[in-house]
Amino acid sequence: AVLLGIITAHEWTLPEVMWTASIWVESVAIIPQLLLLQRMREVENLTSDFVGAMGAYRAFYILNWIYRYMEDGHIRWVG
Repeated sequence: AVLLGIITAHEWTLPEVMWTASIWVESVAIIPQLLLLQRMREVENLTSDFVGAMGAYRAFYILNWIYRYMEDGHIRWVG
């Protein structure tokens, strides 16, 4: 994630690289929980609500990327 943060950062300042790396980590942080939920047969309501909220967050984030591409006319790979 740090390497991707360095490569895809908008500027090479420490806060920008750290923020970019955190975006990359956030994108894969839910995978272990999804794998665990897939193995379990019974899932608690709070856990399923959390995973559903994270999915909705991702969906709105993608809509934000589409909107920003249409407004700006170029792709920003992070953020």
